[in-house]
Amino acid sequence: MSPPHRSCIFPGCHSVQGDGAVSSFKFPKEDNVRKRWIDFVKRSYCGEFKITTITRLCSVHFTPDSYSNCHQVKSGYLKSLLTLVIGAEPTPSVPGLHPPVPPTAGATIPATGITCSPESVDQTITCELSPLDCTMQRLQVLKETFSGLDAVQQQLAICSAVAAGGILAYLMLRRREVKSIPLGEGWWGAGEKPLLEDDKVYPFKVQTSDEEIKDLHERIDRARYSDALEDGGFHYGFNSTHLKKVVSYWRHEFDWKIQVSVLNKYPHFKTKIEGLDVHFIHVRPPHRENQKVLPLMLVHGWPGSFYEFYKILPLLTENQDGLAFEVICPSIPGYGFSDAPRKQGFDSLATARVFLTLMERLGFSQFYLQGGDWGSLITTNMAQMKPQCVKGLHLNMLNSTRGFKVLMSLMIGPYLPFLVGLNREDVRRLFPFFEKNVWEILRESGYFHIQATKPDTAGCGVNDSPVGLAAYIMEKFSSWTDLSNRNLMDGGLERKFSLDDLLTNVMIYWTTGSIVSSMRFYKENLKSNPNNRIDAKTGIFVPTGLAAFPHELMHCPKSWARIRYRNIYSYTFMPRGGHFAAFEEPQLLADDIIQFVKKVEK
Repeated sequence: MSPPHRSCIFPGCHSVQGDGAVSSFKFPKEDNVRKRWIDFVKRSYCGEFKITTITRLCSVHFTPDSYSNCHQVKSGYLKSLLTLVIGAEPTPSVPGLHPPVPPTAGATIPATGITCSPESVDQTITCELSPLDCTMQRLQVLKETFSGLDAVQQQLAICSAVAAGGILAYLMLRRREVKSIPLGEGWWGAGEKPLLEDDKVYPFKVQTSDEEIKDLHERIDRARYSDALEDGGFHYGFNSTHLKKVVSYWRHEFDWKIQVSVLNKYPHFKTKIEGLDVHFIHVRPPHRENQKVLPLMLVHGWPGSFYEFYKILPLLTENQDGLAFEVICPSIPGYGFSDAPRKQGFDSLATARVFLTLMERLGFSQFYLQGGDWGSLITTNMAQMKPQCVKGLHLNMLNSTRGFKVLMSLMIGPYLPFLVGLNREDVRRLFPFFEKNVWEILRESGYFHIQATKPDTAGCGVNDSPVGLAAYIMEKFSSWTDLSNRNLMDGGLERKFSLDDLLTNVMIYWTTGSIVSSMRFYKENLKSNPNNRIDAKTGIFVPTGLAAFPHELMHCPKSWARIRYRNIYSYTFMPRGGHFAAFEEPQLLADDIIQFVKKVEK
């Protein structure tokens, strides 16, 4: 059935009842109205048409996103939606002319008229436009429009354009703005904060005495041991049978005075920040011509110390293809030779602020950071507080994050890892997830719950007994290096470490009496839900390098790391090593740090 007859409302045309579902409005061939319509279509919709022939007529579809000004607009004269159609032969346009009625998303323009298709007819038509042509056409339209304005209107248009451009620029800059967390302030020393604080840096030396060593030996001699299980290995903690052998070495062969001289191999310093004497070592590279020297801070964790970095220091301070590092290794307040806070609340954020002050006091406006364990959180907080100062952040431990993306990875990852950004090595380290990342963590995190709740209670025993302290600390160097070490009667301790190195780290805790204050650091950081902390809600935008060691307690894939670390320059699957990377595999870690820094500097 043919559609009802419509009257032609355009000047110079007459309507003709067509067959089927089309009514045609004919124009004379030379009619200017037709030319103006075609010209308007060309100018408004930008560029030349690529015509797709569907029937005898060639038709064009205008994409709504590109031509929203006319999309879904009904003609004021025709009650149905229209489709723009142009003839196969191009018709020359008439510049500067516009139709009295703008075309809609429904107008049809054949070579000699406008064809109106009722709404019930569904036609499929296409159009491709050149972006350059589109831009040039729009600029031409703007130019002609602007020329038609009077002086006042032109000034208003210019002011409006400048204002709109300024607002747009502001919004774009704000969108790209790097968020940071506030520095805050604190006072952690005894009593009230003085008006002035000594900001000088003083040399420091590790010292010992015969009385200190005598007291240690007497306590060791009075040690009382429990009987070990015959087949328990290190599954129940430090095996007491092997502990007796370690303590015997400690009592009769280990020479603390020699180890003190080893500790003093590098220059030590102290400076008071927020009421605390902060200890650090500062190692400068040998001077060489044409050598680029970059400052680097290394931050330890628990139950480690600055001594963890003694094997990696020469690898970083020596010349590496014209690159060397000036290294600063501080002791976290409450650890080793740094003062313990005397007030509640000294968490990783406070530590980050103290270490930023330290770097500023040493004269460094920009520097690199590296950390593992607590050091990874502290250095991350430093990058969040002053991203403009941190040239790069390198981490060898990254806690797994939470969220929908992680949940989808756990659900789909074992079957279709590529769909959720995992690779084969991620799958090998992650799955089965509950066995490797839930049950194993539960088996190894008993200390965590104690230290995050009642550190002072548990600390009494290990602070009074050197044997208890050694067992408590050294057991972590067994299982956290490789969980399979739990199957061994000696815990595999000497696979990666010497007893001298392990006992030197224990002695730093023992001689400073810092085990309790170091345990409190867990309590301070876990007083409230960690996910509600300001740093947990703030991204990290500085260049970041991640070294994923295979025996780290938890594996964090690169796709998970990107949720928080927005500017990852390198992510390396390390071939071996565990939690104490600098202590276990100094060469591997040094190489990865150097390669990361070279990428950033390049």
